[in-house]
Amino acid sequence: MPAAAALLLCTIVGITDGDTLTARCESQTIKVRLAEIDAPEKSQPFADRSKQHLSSLCYRQQAEIHPTTKDRYGRTVARVYCAGVDANAAMVRDGMAWAYTEYLTDPKILEIEEQARVGRTGLWADASPVAPWKWRTPIRRLRFDPNREWLCFPHDFAAVSSLETKASSTERRVFLWGGPIPPSLVPQESARPHERR
Repeated sequence: MPAAAALLLCTIVGITDGDTLTARCESQTIKVRLAEIDAPEKSQPFADRSKQHLSSLCYRQQAEIHPTTKDRYGRTVARVYCAGVDANAAMVRDGMAWAYTEYLTDPKILEIEEQARVGRTGLWADASPVAPWKWRTPIRRLRFDPNREWLCFPHDFAAVSSLETKASSTERRVFLWGGPIPPSLVPQESARPHERR
């Protein structure tokens, strides 16, 4: 999709999470990933609040969608204005999403994030918030097997930490190990890293 793709006039009909929504645009329905921001993953603190906040801004609202590209999942990446409000900027301003620095083109988004950080707004009230892209990188989703102990390692092995996910019928505790991997601890099974969807 070219950078100057045509403006779309749509109605927001669904909210997936804090940076993804569904829009009905005339005869088509599209999935939209808000450009330049990254909201907490479902297993992260503030994930539900982030989704609810985007919903309060956009759900059932008339929206102007300014596409910039499509991502590898086929979603339209765009700046979205819901009832005249810049939803991308509002999510960052209200501490419900990060400036997605890897894909940032608007420096104002970073300035807005700094203001939210200084004001300890939203997720910045947390003592040590973790950016979603850092959260995703070391985590490997593991299927539940009551007879197997699982170990999980970050790609860069930079820091020792541990993390307990909310256990469900298909997930259990995930351990992150920092430093060189002892040969005796190399997992026998591998899993694909979780990628942003």
